[in-house]
Amino acid sequence: MHVYHLDLPATASGTRFFETTLDPEIGVEVVLVLVDQTDFAHQLAHRSPFELHLKTGAVRTTLGPLTFLLWWVPPLTDGMPFALYEHLLNPTEQGLFKMVQTLSVQTHLHVLLVGPGQELLDFYEFENTFKFDALLPVIESAMTGRALDLQAAKLEYERMYSLQTLFQMEPSGDGADERDKDGKEAQNEPERRHALDWNVVEPAAKLAFDIWMGQPELIWARKAFDVLVAAALLDETDAFSHHIAVFRVLVLGGIYRDFCEAAWDETSSIYYAQWCEPDDIVDRFVVGQLFARLPDWDAHEEVEFDEALDRLIEAERALVVEALRKDFGGTAGLCASLWQSPKDFGDVEEACKDRDCFEPDDAGRLQAYEWVSEGCLRRG
Repeated sequence: MHVYHLDLPATASGTRFFETTLDPEIGVEVVLVLVDQTDFAHQLAHRSPFELHLKTGAVRTTLGPLTFLLWWVPPLTDGMPFALYEHLLNPTEQGLFKMVQTLSVQTHLHVLLVGPGQELLDFYEFENTFKFDALLPVIESAMTGRALDLQAAKLEYERMYSLQTLFQMEPSGDGADERDKDGKEAQNEPERRHALDWNVVEPAAKLAFDIWMGQPELIWARKAFDVLVAAALLDETDAFSHHIAVFRVLVLGGIYRDFCEAAWDETSSIYYAQWCEPDDIVDRFVVGQLFARLPDWDAHEEVEFDEALDRLIEAERALVVEALRKDFGGTAGLCASLWQSPKDFGDVEEACKDRDCFEPDDAGRLQAYEWVSEGCLRRG
């Protein structure tokens, strides 16, 4: 089989599938291209024999399911492979189901190893034992929902999961080949997650929600916390997801203080770094890692810790606001709950009953209502 004149698709480091004809007798097939634009590609090319393994799974983002493939090369050292490449698939993408079906019935998978400058370093043929058909139920289910915004889902996915967490997760059930009660392949999912505990963030919440005498607003804070838990926005499995969960709780304090300014001209500073109590609720090293994942990150920009933390926390505001509006009953319901928060009702359900923001009748209420309707944007 000759591939000397193959027109390789230009791509950055990583893996991707594409359809081509390597052998006229076989016809069109799906091929995997493994690209490494660093000199490490030459180390891979010199491995003999070259082994390639695959771990698949799906994660749930707030935008919909996202499918991942982890291609890895042994040996394992301290639980991590010699080489690991992440391959994300949009399960709602048109044509993906058919492509994976094709992959599932191929007897072999051809892999092209591409190095710096799009140089074809080697060509491999593997017996197809990769169980691509395990992906089909996830893709088929996702196709019935709305189209996935892949870039937005990818950003959320990267903030919530590290490659190490995904790679070291255990398959569901007792084995990789386990089938569920409907006979479908069981799909690997991240380990069972648990929600951030209120006791962990309560000291920080008491600092963030400190506007009124006696802090009656803490009732609203706890209700909002429970809303985020119910929306699965405070689930944590590792250091990354723990920090994201903490950020989402802290931004509740920013949202609340902004509302107080809009409604009552009650101005107070939003200083997230001061609210991090106890000190170890966030780790500076993890904050640095997460900051480097922001889409506007510039490696040449010098950013102080406080600013990096502020930008990371504010990056969660829109998602948190959307969850609050959905649970409280839209703009009017959320606005009413915030308006009533300075009153000490003794319990959160009572605090949310009086929805007099349905008809804002003074300047403060109108300004607050407009601010909520515009998405609770950061003020000042």
